[in-house]
Amino acid sequence: HVQERPDARQQEHGSDRRLNRFGNRGEIGSFHASCVMTGEPNGVKPMMHFDTDMDAGVIEFTVDGEVTRAEYDAAATEMEAVIARHGKLSAVAVIRSFAGMELAAWWKDISWGVGHLTRIGRVAMVTDIGWIVAASRATGWMVPG
Repeated sequence: HVQERPDARQQEHGSDRRLNRFGNRGEIGSFHASCVMTGEPNGVKPMMHFDTDMDAGVIEFTVDGEVTRAEYDAAATEMEAVIARHGKLSAVAVIRSFAGMELAAWWKDISWGVGHLTRIGRVAMVTDIGWIVAASRATGWMVPG
């Protein structure tokens, strides 16, 4: 399901409240894993980070810019760990801004998604970017959960 955010400025600390509404028993401090990519050697801010609640089998992604292959690979590794433990993966994607993906990351996303389609449980997307809302509505039927 896609939820449009009425106020794109609501950013900080919203993630713990959102996950709690999706059934998470803990707070961000109790998450099993958290990955914030360190970015390029010159200290560039990461464009994608994720938090994992391993007990609940939920990953929350936050995207704010262009996603690199290294960022996607780190997320894919964590998604595999959730699937190994729970058999399925549930996700919350918060997309603040999206400037695209490196071609290698895009290809990995498509191939990983197709290969794991039956392992994806529920997915919630939070964004105010119109074309992403439309694309999610158009393709939402493909996600079994």
